[in-house]
Amino acid sequence: MKTVAIGGFFHESNTFNPIITGIDDFNIFEADEFGDKKESYLLAKGMVDFFEEHSDYYKVLPLIFARAVPNGEIDRKLYQSLKDRFFELLSQGGVPDVFVLPLHGSMRIEGIGSAESDLLADIKARYPEVPIILGLDMHATITESMLAHTEGMVGFKLRHILTLGKPVFKQRKWRISSSKRKPSSAWVLKSSPTSSPVKKARRIAHPCAR
Repeated sequence: MKTVAIGGFFHESNTFNPIITGIDDFNIFEADEFGDKKESYLLAKGMVDFFEEHSDYYKVLPLIFARAVPNGEIDRKLYQSLKDRFFELLSQGGVPDVFVLPLHGSMRIEGIGSAESDLLADIKARYPEVPIILGLDMHATITESMLAHTEGMVGFKLRHILTLGKPVFKQRKWRISSSKRKPSSAWVLKSSPTSSPVKKARRIAHPCAR
């Protein structure tokens, strides 16, 4: 049985906005609260649901989740506390076989820059042999550091009008590379206006499980 660590932070940061996004702007919850609050973080919900439905093969290690609507950069102390808790929960669950992280891709921290770059570099420093797969928003800003510290990325495009109807997916597999690593796989998912973001996240989890 493979252990899949799932957790992350989701925020689209506007560096031109002078307002600092703080703890009151976030919906933050941990593993034991996931069942009650997962509807507020649909990308994470879809990933967890997929692996739990295949519990004969995978054990989910849920960590900490934090999501906020778009605003200015994130308070640095808040981000550090979230990241510290991420690794604290991770240490309690042992070394996972893979990280599958629901991230935005354009989250910025005051005085640091890209939250995704910072988090992924820290994960790889501590768990260099464990692969990392990302689920990213359509507005993700892919940095060289993100490429250097992940084995795969999946981006998805959501239209503004969504229902829970049956999705119609068109998947195109691309190759991405950086100067520091061998090429990694990337998927870009497009769908009809009736697609569910939960089902999109399940689609993300599927190629990661192969």
